[in-house]
This record gives sequence, structure tokens and C-alpha cells, in this order.
Amino acid sequence: MDIRPAKDYKKPLYAIGLATAVMLSVTGCPSMPVNIPTEKSEVVSLAGETTVVEPLKEHTNTDIDISPYLVKNSGFYMNLKDKTDPDQLIRFAVSKLDKITEYNDLCCRGKYQKEDFLIIRTDKFSEWIRSDDKYEESLCDGVFCVRYQPSYASTYHYMIYHDPTGNFMVITDCADNKVISDFFTHGNASAAESSGSSESTEFTGNKEFPSKYGYFCAEEFSERIMDAKNALRWAKENHVVVFEDSKCTSGKDMWEAFIYNSGLNRDASVLLADYHSADKKKKTPATLDFYIISYEFHERTTYGDYYARARRSDSKKAGPFVSGYFKHFSGTDDIYVVTENDELTAKEAEELKMGPADGDYPEYFAIRFKKEAKKK
Repeated sequence: MDIRPAKDYKKPLYAIGLATAVMLSVTGCPSMPVNIPTEKSEVVSLAGETTVVEPLKEHTNTDIDISPYLVKNSGFYMNLKDKTDPDQLIRFAVSKLDKITEYNDLCCRGKYQKEDFLIIRTDKFSEWIRSDDKYEESLCDGVFCVRYQPSYASTYHYMIYHDPTGNFMVITDCADNKVISDFFTHGNASAAESSGSSESTEFTGNKEFPSKYGYFCAEEFSERIMDAKNALRWAKENHVVVFEDSKCTSGKDMWEAFIYNSGLNRDASVLLADYHSADKKKKTPATLDFYIISYEFHERTTYGDYYARARRSDSKKAGPFVSGYFKHFSGTDDIYVVTENDELTAKEAEELKMGPADGDYPEYFAIRFKKEAKKK
């Protein structure tokens, strides 16, 4: 199952080429592309034609139990009484997938840890599977799954899972139990190993920017010259994500709107203010740095770029641009990083300071949202 390679937010969506291009179904969700037959493929005769039947993949990291997420039979969705709507689907997909590549009212497709995932509203599963005669329910090795037959020459099987609420069904050919477990437990926040880790920052699903917000961000980042205290007051009165001594005190809804819109390949910008109080012992004055982070989608190449830049509030001069992948790590803090390092780990992210790295050509730009400690 190949739903166009998603970058950790940078690689071209169609980099794999025409041979694996996604075909659009009636509903707008792409069909599963043809996979390359393996040595374990079974050659059978269906309707008088020779067909290569691909078995389910052999799973790895089997010490991790994913059975609570398995859909064991069709009764799961046939007996569901809860109803969902497209907005709930998008919120769930944004919180789980690293990148959404296709979406409509029934389903969302995208990448998680470089694997392909398809999320379907459980109450709309029957409608989804009827929308394309290439799909049907099936049993493969005694496992309830979806069979996809793009032609008489080939048949593929994909396992079906569900989220803990049961509102969404997830189809994937990922065979790594750890990735599947991480998808449901952490989502697009890569889990960092930390004995003191606390509750994850909740995504409330805000997706609305004020009118002409992108223009506001660019204009104010370039022209808003103020001392730190006045700049802090102004930022809190406007649509700015404000940090005071490393803690986000207002404007988190603008950050969520940025995550939501950039995740759907929509151009987006967000303005942040990072304030630090004066330190009498060190004899350092109060400071405030403005940050601007932007996502620009390129229709011709079907991928986008993330950019970040910083400027001290009382200075006209801004620092150099940082561009690259956009990564999210959830450990002691929720950390978002614009970086060229595609292999950046959660442990390395925990060591990054807020804002850009030092130097004329910064290697990263980090935003940290402190988590509240768990209540005992």
C-alpha cells in the first residue's frame, strides 16, 4: 500500500514515480497501488484468469501486543452506534499522521514513520468499501482484512485496525508492531524516552486563522520594533503565540491552526514571541524575540517547504532563515523542530534550546511547549 511518499514534511509527494502513482476512486480517496510480488506470492486461478495473490506480511517486534487494535470481524463496524463527522476525521488524522496526502469526508490517507496508513470513519466503512468494486472484505490466513484486486492479475491483502474509541478504522500493510502501537498511543508525536515524561499536550483541533493572518505575521515580524516589555504586552493583545520564561501563556490556538493547515498542504504562517525576564543577579535585561514559521506549498512539485526566522524585538535586523523538515517529538516537552537533519532523534531534540541554533547557518529551529506534570 503506497500512498505517495510523504516527507517528514519535505520530500516530494510523487518522488516514487509514475509506476506507483495513486489512482483516484469514486469517493476521491486513491486506490491502493500495485505492489511488487514476493517469493511467497501464491498463483491461483480466479474467474479463469491467472492471479498472483499476495499474503499478509510477516510481522516484526511481535513482543509488542497490538491485538487490542485489531478488527476481528465485520460485526465491529456493523454494530457501531456512534456517528462521526468529517471534522472529527480530520482532527484524528492530524493528531496521528506525520503528513496527510489525501482526504475527503470518508477517509484520510498519509504517512506515519514512513509507513502508509488509511483512516476511515467506522460508521462510513460500508459506504467506503462499496465505493470501489476493487475492494472487499476478506479472510487471509484466518485474519479479517481488506482484499484489493486492481486486476485479475493481482490481489493484495491489508490488515484492519481500530482506534481505542472505535470511531475510526485503519488500514495499513505496515508489519512492524512497534510502529502500529506508536501510531495509536503517540501519534505524530515521536515518543522520547524519559522517566519524567508527562501528559501530552492536547490537540483541540483549532483550524481557523484570523482574516489575512499570513500578511499580519510577515508585516509585524518585519516592522514591529519595541522594547521587550511593550512587545510582550502587544503580543498578548494580538494573535501571537506567547512564551514567558519558556512557558506558553497565550496564543496556542494559532499554533494549532498552523499545524492543522500546513498538515493539509495549505500555505500557513505563525508568529511567536519568546520573552525572558530580566535577571538581576546576572545583570541581564528583559528580552523578547519574535519568531516566524511558515509553510509554503508548491503545486508544480506537489510538496512544500518550512521556513523559520528570528528577530530581537528592539532590533530591525533579523537572523538567517532556517529551512528543512518539520518534526514533532513528545517527551518531557512537546518539541517541534525545523531541521535539515531527517535523522534527528527524540533524545537529540530534548537537548535543543528554544529558537534557532547559533551561527550564520543554523542547523535547526526549535519550539518547545512545556508539559504540565502529572497529578498524583
